[in-house]
Amino acid sequence: ETLNALDGEAADLVFAFVSPHFRSNYQDISGWVKEFYPHAEFCGCTAIGVIGGGVECEQAPAISLSAASLPGVDLNVFYTDTTDHPDEDASPSAWTRWLGLREDKAYQFVLFADPFSCPAETVVAGLDYAFPGTPKVGALASGAGKARENALFVNDQMYRDGMAGVALSGNVVVDTVVAQGCRPIG
Repeated sequence: ETLNALDGEAADLVFAFVSPHFRSNYQDISGWVKEFYPHAEFCGCTAIGVIGGGVECEQAPAISLSAASLPGVDLNVFYTDTTDHPDEDASPSAWTRWLGLREDKAYQFVLFADPFSCPAETVVAGLDYAFPGTPKVGALASGAGKARENALFVNDQMYRDGMAGVALSGNVVVDTVVAQGCRPIG
Protein backbone atom coordinates (compact mmCIF):
# COMPACT_ATOMS: atom_id res chain seq x y z
CA GLU A 1 0.00 0.00 0.00
CA THR A 2 2.67 2.48 0.92
CA LEU A 3 6.41 2.60 0.75
CA ASN A 4 6.61 5.30 3.43
CA ALA A 5 5.28 3.45 6.46
CA LEU A 6 8.53 3.57 8.48
CA ASP A 7 7.93 7.09 9.86
CA GLY A 8 10.93 8.51 8.05
CA GLU A 9 13.33 5.75 9.13
CA ALA A 10 15.44 4.03 6.49
CA ALA A 11 14.65 0.36 5.92
CA ASP A 12 17.34 -2.05 7.08
CA LEU A 13 15.62 -5.24 5.94
CA VAL A 14 13.02 -6.00 3.27
CA PHE A 15 11.23 -9.30 2.74
CA ALA A 16 9.38 -10.01 -0.52
CA PHE A 17 6.82 -12.59 -1.55
CA VAL A 18 6.15 -12.74 -5.28
CA SER A 19 3.43 -14.71 -7.06
CA PRO A 20 4.38 -16.87 -10.06
CA HIS A 21 2.47 -14.47 -12.32
CA PHE A 22 5.67 -12.41 -12.34
CA ARG A 23 7.85 -15.34 -13.49
CA SER A 24 9.17 -13.40 -16.49
CA ASN A 25 10.26 -10.60 -14.12
CA TYR A 26 11.96 -12.61 -11.37
CA GLN A 27 15.38 -11.31 -12.44
CA ASP A 28 14.09 -7.73 -12.04
CA ILE A 29 12.59 -8.04 -8.53
CA SER A 30 15.81 -7.26 -6.64
CA GLY A 31 16.40 -4.15 -8.75
CA TRP A 32 12.88 -2.92 -8.12
CA VAL A 33 13.28 -3.37 -4.37
CA LYS A 34 16.67 -1.60 -4.38
CA GLU A 35 15.09 1.40 -6.16
CA PHE A 36 12.84 2.02 -3.15
CA TYR A 37 15.11 0.64 -0.41
CA PRO A 38 18.67 1.21 -1.67
CA HIS A 39 20.46 0.48 1.62
CA ALA A 40 18.34 -2.39 2.89
CA GLU A 41 19.25 -6.06 3.01
CA PHE A 42 16.76 -8.01 0.92
CA CYS A 43 15.47 -11.58 1.03
CA GLY A 44 12.37 -13.36 -0.21
CA CYS A 45 10.79 -16.06 -2.32
CA THR A 46 7.96 -16.93 -4.67
CA ALA A 47 4.58 -17.77 -3.17
CA ILE A 48 1.28 -19.02 -4.56
CA GLY A 49 -0.50 -17.16 -1.75
CA VAL A 50 0.66 -13.62 -0.99
CA ILE A 51 -0.53 -11.57 1.99
CA GLY A 52 -0.04 -7.86 2.51
CA GLY A 53 -1.97 -4.90 3.85
CA GLY A 54 -4.61 -7.20 5.33
CA VAL A 55 -5.38 -8.74 1.92
CA GLU A 56 -4.65 -12.30 0.83
CA CYS A 57 -4.16 -13.01 -2.87
CA GLU A 58 -4.25 -16.70 -3.66
CA GLN A 59 -3.40 -17.72 -7.22
CA ALA A 60 -3.62 -14.08 -8.36
CA PRO A 61 -0.89 -11.60 -9.36
CA ALA A 62 0.65 -10.12 -6.21
CA ILE A 63 3.88 -8.86 -4.68
CA SER A 64 4.13 -8.18 -0.97
CA LEU A 65 7.01 -6.28 0.62
CA SER A 66 7.64 -6.04 4.35
CA ALA A 67 10.24 -3.45 5.35
CA ALA A 68 11.73 -2.88 8.78
CA SER A 69 14.00 -0.37 10.44
CA LEU A 70 16.10 -2.39 12.89
CA PRO A 71 18.53 -0.21 14.84
CA GLY A 72 20.99 -2.26 16.88
CA VAL A 73 20.39 -5.41 14.84
CA ASP A 74 23.10 -7.16 12.84
CA LEU A 75 21.73 -8.72 9.66
CA ASN A 76 23.45 -11.60 7.92
CA VAL A 77 21.65 -12.38 4.66
CA PHE A 78 22.78 -15.64 3.08
CA TYR A 79 22.14 -18.18 0.34
CA THR A 80 23.20 -21.82 0.14
CA ASP A 81 22.46 -24.45 -2.47
CA THR A 82 22.18 -26.86 0.52
CA THR A 83 24.09 -29.61 -1.28
CA ASP A 84 26.91 -29.47 1.24
CA HIS A 85 25.00 -28.96 4.49
CA PRO A 86 26.58 -30.46 7.60
CA ASP A 87 25.19 -33.61 9.17
CA GLU A 88 22.19 -33.04 11.45
CA ASP A 89 24.33 -33.70 14.52
CA ALA A 90 27.44 -31.81 13.34
CA SER A 91 28.96 -29.37 15.79
CA PRO A 92 27.46 -25.89 16.10
CA SER A 93 30.68 -24.46 14.67
CA ALA A 94 30.23 -26.55 11.48
CA TRP A 95 26.76 -25.08 10.98
CA THR A 96 27.99 -21.57 11.83
CA ARG A 97 30.79 -21.86 9.25
CA TRP A 98 28.41 -23.31 6.66
CA LEU A 99 26.19 -20.23 6.90
CA GLY A 100 29.14 -17.82 7.09
CA LEU A 101 28.25 -16.64 10.59
CA ARG A 102 30.33 -15.75 13.64
CA GLU A 103 30.51 -18.16 16.54
CA ASP A 104 30.45 -15.43 19.20
CA LYS A 105 26.88 -14.26 18.41
CA ALA A 106 23.42 -15.55 19.22
CA TYR A 107 21.24 -15.73 16.10
CA GLN A 108 17.56 -15.90 15.22
CA PHE A 109 16.62 -17.08 11.74
CA VAL A 110 14.17 -16.33 8.95
CA LEU A 111 14.54 -19.00 6.26
CA PHE A 112 13.14 -19.46 2.74
CA ALA A 113 13.66 -22.84 1.08
CA ASP A 114 12.90 -24.31 -2.32
CA PRO A 115 11.01 -27.55 -1.59
CA PHE A 116 12.34 -29.30 -4.71
CA SER A 117 16.01 -28.92 -3.79
CA CYS A 118 16.36 -28.20 -0.08
CA PRO A 119 15.92 -30.99 2.47
CA ALA A 120 14.16 -28.51 4.77
CA GLU A 121 13.39 -30.89 7.63
CA THR A 122 17.01 -32.12 7.73
CA VAL A 123 18.42 -28.58 7.58
CA VAL A 124 16.05 -27.29 10.27
CA ALA A 125 16.87 -30.31 12.48
CA GLY A 126 20.57 -29.53 12.10
CA LEU A 127 19.99 -25.85 12.88
CA ASP A 128 17.93 -26.85 15.93
CA TYR A 129 20.82 -28.98 17.16
CA ALA A 130 23.43 -26.32 16.42
CA PHE A 131 21.37 -23.37 17.72
CA PRO A 132 19.12 -24.81 20.44
CA GLY A 133 16.33 -22.61 21.73
CA THR A 134 16.81 -20.19 18.86
CA PRO A 135 13.75 -19.14 16.80
CA LYS A 136 13.73 -20.36 13.21
CA VAL A 137 10.79 -19.18 11.09
CA GLY A 138 10.18 -18.97 7.39
CA ALA A 139 8.48 -20.43 4.37
CA LEU A 140 8.81 -22.88 1.55
CA ALA A 141 8.85 -21.20 -1.85
CA SER A 142 5.75 -22.13 -3.81
CA GLY A 143 3.97 -21.56 -7.07
CA ALA A 144 6.05 -23.93 -9.16
CA GLY A 145 5.04 -27.30 -10.56
CA LYS A 146 8.58 -28.61 -10.91
CA ALA A 147 12.19 -28.03 -9.90
CA ARG A 148 13.91 -24.75 -10.82
CA GLU A 149 10.66 -22.82 -11.33
CA ASN A 150 10.55 -21.20 -7.86
CA ALA A 151 12.77 -18.24 -7.06
CA LEU A 152 14.69 -17.18 -3.96
CA PHE A 153 15.83 -13.56 -3.70
CA VAL A 154 18.96 -12.50 -1.82
CA ASN A 155 20.02 -8.87 -2.17
CA ASP A 156 20.79 -8.43 -5.87
CA GLN A 157 20.71 -12.15 -6.77
CA MET A 158 17.96 -14.58 -7.76
CA TYR A 159 18.34 -18.33 -7.29
CA ARG A 160 16.26 -21.27 -8.52
CA ASP A 161 17.12 -23.76 -5.77
CA GLY A 162 18.51 -24.10 -2.25
CA MET A 163 17.80 -21.94 0.76
CA ALA A 164 17.98 -18.22 1.47
CA GLY A 165 17.71 -16.55 4.82
CA VAL A 166 18.58 -13.92 7.33
CA ALA A 167 20.38 -14.53 10.61
CA LEU A 168 19.52 -11.71 12.99
CA SER A 169 21.53 -10.87 16.10
CA GLY A 170 21.68 -8.01 18.54
CA ASN A 171 18.69 -5.94 19.69
CA VAL A 172 15.94 -8.17 18.30
CA VAL A 173 13.48 -10.81 19.48
CA VAL A 174 11.77 -13.06 16.94
CA ASP A 175 8.41 -14.39 18.11
CA THR A 176 7.15 -17.53 16.43
CA VAL A 177 3.62 -18.46 15.45
CA VAL A 178 2.20 -21.21 13.26
CA ALA A 179 -0.27 -20.18 10.58
CA GLN A 180 -3.64 -21.91 10.36
CA GLY A 181 -3.32 -25.01 8.25
CA CYS A 182 0.42 -25.32 8.80
CA ARG A 183 2.45 -27.42 11.18
CA PRO A 184 5.82 -26.67 12.76
CA ILE A 185 8.86 -28.64 11.61
CA GLY A 186 12.08 -29.13 13.48
